Amino acid sequence: MARLVPSDLTRLALSGAHQPEVETLAFLQKALPDDFTVFHGVHWTRQYKGRTLFGEIDFVVLNRAGRALCIEQKNGPLVEEAGKLFKQYPDERKNVGEQVARSLDSIREKFAWQAGGQRLAVDYLIYCPDHAVRQLNAAAIDRERVVDASRRDRLGEAIQAILPAGAPDPAGAARRVEEFFCQTFEVVPDVHAHVGAQEKNFVRLSGGLVEVLDNIEMTPLRLRVLATAGNGKTFVARHFFDKALAAGTRPLLLCFNRPLKERLKHLAQAGGLVETWYGFCDRFLKSRVTPSTSAPCRTTPASGRAPPSG
Repeated sequence: MARLVPSDLTRLALSGAHQPEVETLAFLQKALPDDFTVFHGVHWTRQYKGRTLFGEIDFVVLNRAGRALCIEQKNGPLVEEAGKLFKQYPDERKNVGEQVARSLDSIREKFAWQAGGQRLAVDYLIYCPDHAVRQLNAAAIDRERVVDASRRDRLGEAIQAILPAGAPDPAGAARRVEEFFCQTFEVVPDVHAHVGAQEKNFVRLSGGLVEVLDNIEMTPLRLRVLATAGNGKTFVARHFFDKALAAGTRPLLLCFNRPLKERLKHLAQAGGLVETWYGFCDRFLKSRVTPSTSAPCRTTPASGRAPPSG
C-alpha cells in the first residue's frame, strides 16, 4: 500500500476537495505497493520577469530512487481538436498538453534552483476517467502517457510501467526530492511573539470572568477566587486593583513571590502598593518601630556591683 502525503483522506474529503480526485487517491493508495509515495494537491510557484507564476499538479508519485511522475487528472468531457486535447472550463479552454509541459518545466527549474543545480527525474501521465480518447496525434502528449476511461482500472499498472519501484538511493537524493514535494521548510519559534500571542489570548478568554465578577454587588466587596495556576486569578486581582485606583482609592495588591511582584509593578498603574506578603510584613514592622534618639544606657543593680558578664 502506497504512502499518502498528506495522509488523512477523511479530512481531505471533509475539506471540500473534489470527490473524483479523492476517489483516485484512495485507488492509488491500494493499487500501488509501499515502494511509492503519493503526494496530492501539489502547488508550485516560479519567478518569471518580476512576476510569480502559480500552478498545481493533482498527484505526484515518487519511487524509492527519487524519480517522480506527475499525474494530471481531467474529469468530465474533453475536446479533441487538431490533434490536441483540451479541457473546456466555463470561462476558458485549456490545452492539456501545454498545461502539463508548463508544470513539468516549472518543477524542474524550481528543484534545480533549490538543490544547487541537481536535476530532477520527472515524467508525466494524464488521467481522464470520464473520456475515451479516439485519436491523439500531438507532439506534446504521448499516447502511452494517457489513461482514459477504457483503462481506468489499470491506472496502477500504467504508473508502474512508466515509473518502476527503483532501488533506494544511499546518497540521500530521494530524501531531498521527497522534502521538495512535501514543501517543507525549517523554522524556529520566536519566544517573544509566542508569549505576546498567549497573553492576548489569555486576556480575551479571561474577559468573560471579569465581566461576571464586575456584576456582583456587595458591601463590602469581598471575593475569594479558588483556581489552579493559569486560570486568571492574577488577572482578576489586577483588574480590581486598577478599578480601585480609578475610584480614587489607594489599593494594596499582595502576592507570594518576588518575580510576580516585579511583573505586577510593571503592569499595574501608579498610585497603589504592590508587594509580596513577607515584604508587606517587613514594611509593617518597620513602621511600628520608633527610632531611639538617645544612646543606650547600662543600669547598675542596687548592690552596686556590675551584673555578671554573659
